Amino acid sequence: MPTLVKPRWRFDPHAQTAEHVTCRGVGYYDVQSDTSLSAEEKASPSLQQCPQRILVSTVDARLLALNAKTGELCEDFGTRGSVDLKQGMDNTENSKRYHPTSTPVIMGHIAVLGGWVRDIVHGEPSGVVRAFDVRSGKVVWAWDVGQPENVTDPQKGRVYTLETPNVWTVPGFDKELNLVYLPTGNGPPDYWGGDRNEAKEKYGSSVVAVDASTGETKWVFQTVHHDIWDYDLPSQPVLFHMKNDQGEEIPVLIQTTKTGQIYVLDRRTGKPVTRVEERPVAQGGAEGERLSATQPFSTGMPQLGVEPVNREINVGRDAV
Repeated sequence: MPTLVKPRWRFDPHAQTAEHVTCRGVGYYDVQSDTSLSAEEKASPSLQQCPQRILVSTVDARLLALNAKTGELCEDFGTRGSVDLKQGMDNTENSKRYHPTSTPVIMGHIAVLGGWVRDIVHGEPSGVVRAFDVRSGKVVWAWDVGQPENVTDPQKGRVYTLETPNVWTVPGFDKELNLVYLPTGNGPPDYWGGDRNEAKEKYGSSVVAVDASTGETKWVFQTVHHDIWDYDLPSQPVLFHMKNDQGEEIPVLIQTTKTGQIYVLDRRTGKPVTRVEERPVAQGGAEGERLSATQPFSTGMPQLGVEPVNREINVGRDAV
């Protein structure tokens, strides 16, 4: 007979929203396995009261820390266990729709989190990616491409830069290199780029490596230049090791894309490990638009979605 499993606890965040009513996963933190803290820091009374924490975001833009054993809020985190993720996002009608759509990534005592914005309108909130201290809920760093000199909360009266490329999927983290890899979208509105600034152009639809401790940008690899087709990166990069052409085993990441291109990059530098070519592409955009003359093609890897659909490759679907 199967064993009936009963839940130990249940937590309801009482979130209110009109869309995306989903839970996209949770992050887990255990102070005893955290090598980024000293023994003295680990022994703090507040951490000992809530030593194992579940970090979860809500659809109404809160970041919560729960006691993993009891399901109760960790009172020392933010305001009685909750951080308002709309702080610094501007008090506009558009910002009311901002919320995370992926799980927090835990990096030692830091949790990193991006967010979702609507694609097709002007005036959307910032695409800022923020790192929070899992103990206090305070911002450790903020990756805001419009204000690279400001790596924490905006100064009083200011907000994070509006309409910048966001990260709505899950970042990747390399503990050995202390780098977090951000798969970005493109700054809204997605389908018009005639007025985009330099930051939107540089960081849109890219893999960006930043220092996990400081938020400093280390390298950028762009998968689509001047993206006006909503080809933002949809998935977490896969991290592993492989041999390069010289037979040396190196740390790489694989990034899949909406275009079907698969990129293999050196995690240390962002340089392609397999062949990538810049090829001329069709022109003729709308009046006032400026299209890129070339686009990258990952010719050293298979491309998804280019083969005709037939019975042999149409696995898992009924034949028409």
